[in-house]
Amino acid sequence: MEHARLGNLRINQSALAAITGLSRPQVRKVLKGIDEKPIERRGHIGQVLDGWRRDPEYWDGLAGPTRLPIRGKSRSFASLVRKYGRDVTHKALLLELGKLKYARVDNGSVVLTTKGLQQVEPKGLQQLTAGLAFALRRSSSIQNSIGVVVAEALYRTPGAKSRLLIKRRLLQSAKAFVTDIKATGDAEASRSTKTRDRLSRASVLILTSD
Repeated sequence: MEHARLGNLRINQSALAAITGLSRPQVRKVLKGIDEKPIERRGHIGQVLDGWRRDPEYWDGLAGPTRLPIRGKSRSFASLVRKYGRDVTHKALLLELGKLKYARVDNGSVVLTTKGLQQVEPKGLQQLTAGLAFALRRSSSIQNSIGVVVAEALYRTPGAKSRLLIKRRLLQSAKAFVTDIKATGDAEASRSTKTRDRLSRASVLILTSD
């Protein structure tokens, strides 16, 4: 309630509904002291972000979430909130997204921030990485013989020429990395006589998703 209080100290019921996931009638009952068990559901913010990610009208395929004009009958932030935010107004939800730093207004359009993108980023690539790591461990005939290290970089999608440059950089970095690992491995192996006849392998797999 303190978070949803206006400058005149009144409670913004739409903001409170957006924060809690309750409907505005439920919020009014709570404010009036009427005892009612709330319906368990995901908050309006989560539902709208899910809709932004899942609905083809608001998600431009591999390009990601569409830049949405604030108002409009279709393909707008207001229509998105009407579709997935139930009775919360788009103004109240936009205000809360701004406070959470999930979205910002840019030239009359609503754009997800880097923090907001992390909330709606499809999990397919992460699931693929985790599944591959699990499969590698399970397929090993010797326990603990396969170690998997996962690192991830999340950045704003650049233009086509820049993407090509990034892929080249990835290839160069991967080659430099394995060369360094090989040199380190050879140096460490030279200090040991017990494993001199064995070979260890370090492979680098880079998955990119635009």
